[in-house]
Amino acid sequence: MIDVNQERAEDSAPGRSLRKRALLAWRHELVWAYQAKEADRQTELRQVVFRKLVSMFGPRHVVEVEAQANAVDVEIWAAVEGLRFLGVRHPSGEIQICLVSRCPNCGQEAAGDWLTRLADLGRELADLEEKGKIEGHECLK
Repeated sequence: MIDVNQERAEDSAPGRSLRKRALLAWRHELVWAYQAKEADRQTELRQVVFRKLVSMFGPRHVVEVEAQANAVDVEIWAAVEGLRFLGVRHPSGEIQICLVSRCPNCGQEAAGDWLTRLADLGRELADLEEKGKIEGHECLK
């Protein structure tokens, strides 16, 4: 197992090459991602989706997440200011969130790309407004 604390101390040591610092930074990212995924796997889907949405959009927005029917649910719906989101737990344990909206052309509900930050939501909303479509949606019209 990687000793992250030891490597952080070594990372800032004088004379450390850029190559070594970059490799250490990458290892830290891998450890952090693994720990986050493990924490998500052991946490109720509803709590993880709520936490991720608050992290993306900030605590001043009211995040409503549906009640989870059971611990093995793999999908859960949420809403923030009238926008609908779908949280999905993949077989790997990773949990992702996407915007779900109606296609302005055919009226069918469609899911957008996975969101990880506020700017991702902005991209989805801009595409919807500017292009009149949801990326990846096979319009029925």
